Amino acid sequence: MTAFEKLKFSQRMIESLQEAGVESFDKQQLKIAKRLSSGQHTVCVSNLREKKQLAYIAGAVKKLAFAKDYVPRLIILLPNSEKVMEAEKNFNTIAAHTDLRIMAIAKGQDQEGNIAILEEGIDVLIATPGLCWNYYMSNILKYNEVQTILIDDLDFMTDLNYQGDIQMILEDMPRKAQVIIFSESYFEKAENLIERTIPFFEEYTIDQPYEFRELVATELYEAPNNRTKLNMVLLNLEKLEPEQSMVIYTRSTSSAILLSQYLEKNAVGAYGLAHSGLDERISEKNIYQFKEGNLQVILLTEDYINELDSTKIDKWLNFEIPHDLAKFLNESAVENRPEGASTINLATIEEHMFFLQLEKSGPFNFEILNLPEGALYSDQRLAIEALKREKSKVAILSKGKRVKAARGKNFAGPQDTRKITKFKKKR
Repeated sequence: MTAFEKLKFSQRMIESLQEAGVESFDKQQLKIAKRLSSGQHTVCVSNLREKKQLAYIAGAVKKLAFAKDYVPRLIILLPNSEKVMEAEKNFNTIAAHTDLRIMAIAKGQDQEGNIAILEEGIDVLIATPGLCWNYYMSNILKYNEVQTILIDDLDFMTDLNYQGDIQMILEDMPRKAQVIIFSESYFEKAENLIERTIPFFEEYTIDQPYEFRELVATELYEAPNNRTKLNMVLLNLEKLEPEQSMVIYTRSTSSAILLSQYLEKNAVGAYGLAHSGLDERISEKNIYQFKEGNLQVILLTEDYINELDSTKIDKWLNFEIPHDLAKFLNESAVENRPEGASTINLATIEEHMFFLQLEKSGPFNFEILNLPEGALYSDQRLAIEALKREKSKVAILSKGKRVKAARGKNFAGPQDTRKITKFKKKR
């Protein structure tokens, strides 16, 4: 019996899957597709990427079956507009044999056009958490008939600080709605969000081994905090030769802003920026200038990695370790980088998990190197600085109270004046 027969897919749906390039599901995809019909809250740690998405879309199409009512019965949340549009394309292909109404909300779309589509009625909504919450708060979108909410790439979303939006969305969902979460890793931020919003759930790990690649010279340092990472960035910039190019990668926009402020403060030379917190035209211009060789260093986030030509990048510094380890291996592979290139990784204790995953799946071996002299910024030093800041706040507050008390001795307040006036009238 084939995987499609086990899932009881119709012949028309099998043809639609074949049009999407899927001849069959493996055991991992089969397990994912079945979760949609189980009704159980599920947290799945998986690195299957597109294979995983095709499996859950197929499971969702079978579960929904046909168009019904006016409000969505399935909501899929993804981290950015690019992934939203890719998921919509896959959903439309797999659901081509049905009358299901699929809508994607992405950045830059016409809101009035989206409102008109929602008023006509939809069955599936695909959006980023921010836009989904905004439409709900504007009374454009209703959650009352949602049967399933599927959150993909949760680890990536926490880097984009979507935790608040996701928590509010889940809190307003019907109690009967099934929650399915996919994440490539299980960081503290993601774990805390899940514990706050889903009281009971089943947890699965559905992974596939990473393909072994011969890597360029790869340095791995344990950096216990951001100040140590910032010091390491400065040390590596100082060692950069005039003819060498360098990419500094961060997962989140907030880290990119922190790093750019630190670089400006320490009077580092010209460098480019490309992240979602900037105007898109500025980011694109900086990418172009870097590719043309007019900028030696560029600081960027996940959104702009695909626009670079890694064969011309001499130094690649990961300020934060990418969640997509397949992409990390591709960027560090010998065949994709120039001769003499290197990759520098600054990993917290939590981020070492990524390298352990790679070592388990193949003959990779990553040695933790000692930090250069002057790079380590100890946690104890950070604690002392925090204590000093707290003491200075207390000193400012106590000084304010003393000033107020001194003024009270010299000047009678309105309340005192009223008492004196009243006393005089009695006499």
